[in-house]
Amino acid sequence: MECTLLLAEGCNLECKYCYEGEKKCSSIMNEKTVEDTINFICNLAHEDEEIDLMLLGREPLLNKKAFYKITNLVSEKYPKKKFNIEMTTNATLLDKSVLDTIFTTGIELSISIDGDRRTNDLNRKSKSGKDYYKYIISQIKYLIRNNKKFNVRMTVTDNNVKYLMDNIRFFSKMGVKRIYIGLDEFTSWSENSMQLLDSEMTKLDQFYLENIVEDPNKVINLYDFKISTFIAKREVCFCSAGTENHFVVDCKGNIYPCNYVAGDPEWEIGNIYSGISHEKFISLIRKHLKETCSICDCKIDFSCSGKRCGFKNYSLTGYLNQVSKATCRLEQILYRHNCIVFTSMFRNKIFRFMKVYDFAKTHKIEVSDFIKKLEEGEDDETNF
Repeated sequence: MECTLLLAEGCNLECKYCYEGEKKCSSIMNEKTVEDTINFICNLAHEDEEIDLMLLGREPLLNKKAFYKITNLVSEKYPKKKFNIEMTTNATLLDKSVLDTIFTTGIELSISIDGDRRTNDLNRKSKSGKDYYKYIISQIKYLIRNNKKFNVRMTVTDNNVKYLMDNIRFFSKMGVKRIYIGLDEFTSWSENSMQLLDSEMTKLDQFYLENIVEDPNKVINLYDFKISTFIAKREVCFCSAGTENHFVVDCKGNIYPCNYVAGDPEWEIGNIYSGISHEKFISLIRKHLKETCSICDCKIDFSCSGKRCGFKNYSLTGYLNQVSKATCRLEQILYRHNCIVFTSMFRNKIFRFMKVYDFAKTHKIEVSDFIKKLEEGEDDETNF
């Protein structure tokens, strides 16, 4: 089960690329709603089912009371439930008490920051005019000094893509081991910026192969989260957003299928007191399907986020099964570089790739056409 809780609908930053736009408000989830939400989730979950709980805001730590309430409920009221908790924060409100709670409870922490000061200041401004950058960097350095696991979450967009590799080196030199790169699909990309991304990815391919693959503690999501999709052959389908296995709860206890549509009254499909209205959800799905699917029969659909994330598609095109031109172009670039890197990893028997490959073989899982060609020693230049 995957559940997202929006602890605070406001944010103390005004990031240019925030897909929430003007929808952000100042509501916070009160402690009663927090408890009722956790009760609702635990009642839905099967006895031994793991519960992946994502704490978001827009900045979740604007509501520290809710954060502490959740951690107390999980440890004291539901100690037998298997919670995996994650939180993404801009780190402006991190303090020792919050960090101690994160360490004690094993919360997976992600910090959103785009890179060095030059890059970060392009898109990430505070509402008050306060300069948070030094404080955020100090928190990251504190985590590194204390050997704590965390992720850095970069957003790469049209106006900062030229600095992508500079920022990967910046974080790597600092000691950051887990780097998550998100490509902004909600602003327009010029053809020049697409070409810059392709060029920066070429540098990143080499950096990843030379500096990341032999260290099991290091991760770059654009490669590591794609490995299994390139190895196993399986039917590609949208995620389960909107079902009792995957939903979002806002500050008032209203339920939405996905964070991309949280706060949109049309997509409010229930609440924590009445449950999810499956009839309304199915009706909405049918309403927002385009007769001709833009994803079907695409060569790289197994790798493309557009085949998995219908609500991102909806936010960009108005249809769940219609991929935006930007998504399509960006995914084509990523696909080509994934092919280059994974071919090298297969030929050089790199452990993090081969352990997934060996698992597939041991468990008689059919491998992808991409892998079959590599097994046969073929160079499929069309992939590159």
